[in-house]
Amino acid sequence: MGNIVSYKDFNYIKMSNGLTDVFIEVIGISGSFLASEDFEKTMIIWILEKDQDSLGRGTIGFDLCEMLWDEEYFSKQKEFMIKVIEASKNKLGWNILGYEPNEELIMPTLSKFEHIIKTFKKEDIVNENIVEWVKDVYEYYPNYPAYDKCSKHNIFKTIFGCYICKRYGFLNE
Repeated sequence: MGNIVSYKDFNYIKMSNGLTDVFIEVIGISGSFLASEDFEKTMIIWILEKDQDSLGRGTIGFDLCEMLWDEEYFSKQKEFMIKVIEASKNKLGWNILGYEPNEELIMPTLSKFEHIIKTFKKEDIVNENIVEWVKDVYEYYPNYPAYDKCSKHNIFKTIFGCYICKRYGFLNE
């Protein structure tokens, strides 16, 4: 099994489950370190929620139109995501992982992700995705996202807790 991150089915990244975990980790770490605006924080939390340990291995692929793009902030969101990817390529925060990701696998994956983010167009935003996510999350978690960070790893927590703590058996902070 594996996961696919795509844009209109013709531009996609196919990843093994292990590579997907690393991809989510490095994007989540860099994004958590860089995010300052709420729309940036929410975008990173949405990505960190693609948690195979909670949702099932091989089930967390997505199309870019499913992300929480906002027409008002679209240009800034795209710019932010490109900064996050560049920071991930520069290994921002990798020291908290306790291992060194395989660069031969993750770097091309990050480059492909950057490419599809750059090609994504505002007219492909599906506004219903934001409405649906907000409705689903707030129904069960009325104070979410609170933009809380793990005190051990300094990354945003999701409804599942800290992604790093969960993956490596630390107590969720």
